[in-house]
Amino acid sequence: MKKTLLICAVLLMCFGLNAAAQRDQRGQRGQEDQKERLEKRAKQLAKQLKLDDATTAWFTPIYIEMQDSLTTVRLQVRRATRQDEGNKKLEDLNEEESAERLAAQFALTERELAIKRGYAVRMSERLTANQVLRVFTMPQRQAPQGARSGGFPGGGFPGGGFPPGGGF
Repeated sequence: MKKTLLICAVLLMCFGLNAAAQRDQRGQRGQEDQKERLEKRAKQLAKQLKLDDATTAWFTPIYIEMQDSLTTVRLQVRRATRQDEGNKKLEDLNEEESAERLAAQFALTERELAIKRGYAVRMSERLTANQVLRVFTMPQRQAPQGARSGGFPGGGFPGGGFPPGGGF
């Protein structure tokens, strides 16, 4: 009996250490993947804007820096929203609390706008006004429709339900 408990305890410890190591690797890998995606997106954008090599080399780190700054602000908005949701529902707020939340949301939105304006000024040093406008009006990439559901718009198999033939 003691042996069985000891073996179970050792297995649980090994499983816990393995799960913690995987979480650490995912966090580091996620940051690296994000930087690689941003760099790739910046180069694609530079190609669409028809920038030469020197301008692309100048533009890429600025674009990545801008996206990092915007991501930080957007995460703060999400955190603030989550904390607000965790504390009280909107219906339960009094006028003063509602006004405070609204002011906080506006402050974060204004901060995001200030970041965009600052980077627009920096980019206008070497880019035309049309190119700067295109940088800020490019649509954000979204997952294709049905990407999570097997690639079909309705999800799963075409026509819904099980595949033809009655089985797997």
